[in-house]
Amino acid sequence: MKDFLIIGQGIAGSCVAWRLVNEAKSFDIIDNNHHKSSSLIAAGMWNPIGFKNLTKSWEIDKVLSELYSLLGNIEEKSTKKYINNHKLIRIFGSRQEENDWMDKCDYPAFSTYMSEQETALPEHVKADFGNGSVKQAGRIVVNELLRDLNTLFRADNCLIEDVFDYSALKHSDGNWHYNGEQYGAVIFCEGSQIGNNPWFSYLPVIPNKGEVFTVKFNKLLNVDGVINKGFFILPLGDKTYRIGASFQNKFESDAPSEFGLEWLHKMLSKTLDDKYEILSHDAGLRPTSPDRKPMIGRHPEYESLYVLNGLGSKGVSLAPYISNLLLKFILKDERIPDEVDINRYAAKYQKM
Repeated sequence: MKDFLIIGQGIAGSCVAWRLVNEAKSFDIIDNNHHKSSSLIAAGMWNPIGFKNLTKSWEIDKVLSELYSLLGNIEEKSTKKYINNHKLIRIFGSRQEENDWMDKCDYPAFSTYMSEQETALPEHVKADFGNGSVKQAGRIVVNELLRDLNTLFRADNCLIEDVFDYSALKHSDGNWHYNGEQYGAVIFCEGSQIGNNPWFSYLPVIPNKGEVFTVKFNKLLNVDGVINKGFFILPLGDKTYRIGASFQNKFESDAPSEFGLEWLHKMLSKTLDDKYEILSHDAGLRPTSPDRKPMIGRHPEYESLYVLNGLGSKGVSLAPYISNLLLKFILKDERIPDEVDINRYAAKYQKM
């Protein structure tokens, strides 16, 4: 018998699994390298500032502390580097936006993350109103992280590479049974696939489609930071950049689309006077929530069924923090904060 069964080895499931390793808990993790997962195509960016209203991201101080702690622990054990700090260059779209930015920089709570210092940009970058810098932004090399953890879990014989069969999961004698193995508890970290889940499909997880591109520019050389003007331009070297990401709540297919191509051309034409070649075009589904907060907690009826979902576009930065909250609840009976507890959606649940 094992302590846990984890469904999904995206960034959320991987963080849960690594914490269980450190807690000396036994587990299996099931994943089929699902092509729709946003973790697989994510650029891995994190940003401590919400640009729309110039607010600090939710619980950002705690979020970054857990990010550095958990990912730093993985780096130490694997001797590889996954965390990369980047200056984020915010191009202002108006004089009012510039003024608002400068005002915020005067507040100590924001000066930790925002700077009015301007970065010199190439002439063909359209920045008529200047720019400011976001400090403590960065990127996790998500695809390498997940690939290396996949290899580690496989070597430890705790990775099941298969499509999860909900009908095969049975509860009896206080335990969960799946394909001949017993588990004390099950944690679902399945992202946008939760709609197929017979226990947690009542949660209002909204799949949000994001499309990202790798492009090679003719003129744009490596910039000292990541450019943001309502989207990001992430330097990869040799005039090659990662561009993203679009947001689409209504879509007919989860595949890369003409909508994504039109979005790319529109955003780049507003920002750069440069020609480019598209090297790759990818799409994935982010699991979002109506209130833009993650969803964690225990099933209303089954005390040993748990869920972690709804991380949205900030999944890379939120996963270490949210996984810590969930496992403290499971292992130490520490209370889940109300704003992320699935109990806020209890009225939507109907008994099976």
